[in-house]
Amino acid sequence: MSETLGSHIAKLREKAGWSQRKLGELLGISHVSIQNWEKGSSTPNSLELVKMADLFNVSTDFLLGRDNNMNYHGCKAYIPTEVDQMKLADIISVAAAQIKKVSEGITQITA
Repeated sequence: MSETLGSHIAKLREKAGWSQRKLGELLGISHVSIQNWEKGSSTPNSLELVKMADLFNVSTDFLLGRDNNMNYHGCKAYIPTEVDQMKLADIISVAAAQIKKVSEGITQITA
């Protein structure tokens, strides 16, 4: 049985560890749209399809089932995991705290 657009979307979304709601947020659309795409009751428009291909680092041909190769431009698709996202959030938090300290120090020097 060949894979459908909806099954490709679901597979990539699950591999990324994202809920339908999270993917919807990343694409700027409702999670109900994602749900409908995965069920096959509707399909994304061309702009949404391109956004998803970019987000998942796959070709639109892969999403559409015209190409079974998940690799894009010769490199394996990278989909950040929840752990990767948490590590990045920690790094951003530490950087923000350091920027705040520097900013407070500058304010004290100039006061």
